[in-house]
Amino acid sequence: MPYVEWRGNSIRVKWWAGEYLPSGKKKYESASGPERGVRFRSDTEAYDYGLDREHDVRHGTHIGRTNRSTPTDTYAWTWLDAQDLRPESVRMYTAIIKNWIAPYWKSQGVGDVTSLEYDAWKKSLTGHVSASYESSILSVFGMMMEDAVLAGFRADSPVVKRRRRGRYKKKPREKKRPLAVDTVYQLAVNAHTVWGYTGWTYIWTMAFTGMRTGEPGGCDVSSSLRTGPPQIPTRSVGRSPCRATRSCLHSGCSTNTSTSTAIPRSPAPSTSRIAPWSCRRSWLTCSAP
Repeated sequence: MPYVEWRGNSIRVKWWAGEYLPSGKKKYESASGPERGVRFRSDTEAYDYGLDREHDVRHGTHIGRTNRSTPTDTYAWTWLDAQDLRPESVRMYTAIIKNWIAPYWKSQGVGDVTSLEYDAWKKSLTGHVSASYESSILSVFGMMMEDAVLAGFRADSPVVKRRRRGRYKKKPREKKRPLAVDTVYQLAVNAHTVWGYTGWTYIWTMAFTGMRTGEPGGCDVSSSLRTGPPQIPTRSVGRSPCRATRSCLHSGCSTNTSTSTAIPRSPAPSTSRIAPWSCRRSWLTCSAP
């Protein structure tokens, strides 16, 4: 049964937390109010609060005070260390926690984060980061809160998933920036130094076709991509070789890297730009725009 006592001008209630100390004695928890910053107004209210906590202990839904008060920034780094992620994801999650989660929530308890506080934090992100990066930040925080529920730090997640209501609002799209040809040329020269003529062709193919990083591997007929740097993806099993014959860009896809090829001279400085691509072009249409 809970025990109510007066502590100066406040009322405190104690209840058994369902655990035992190393000495064999029961471990008790206490509270001076139903929530943070609010005190009990009467003995009856404090006693009923203690009964509710003991009910949670008996039914296995009780959240220990130690777990509930764990600082959110400490929990965030502990949660990240427990994840099995790719190196790129580790770098992205680390940046999100370091710059946007830990500085805001700081030492606030994981179990004390409410839905209203989450909505206020979400609103503060708008205008400071892009829409896509904001979605990534909220996704990481949502996963952290879901795992906190499973680990016994919270009873439920403060991230409430609501169905869309009202008038349809189109999602904003990031504006693509033009890319200077001189920048692409310098990147191609660096790739030629590390990877040979295959690297030179690899960079120019991506620039003029809008391919993503791993897609030029589908143009590889030989095993030249497998001899490249570790960060360059290898050819996927089952991909058909390149069948384009109209483009000069694909002429180097299967070139043997053992043959030394001179780097073309740098073009004269110009203000020409590669127009941004609103959508990816097919890898069969590789001619420059």
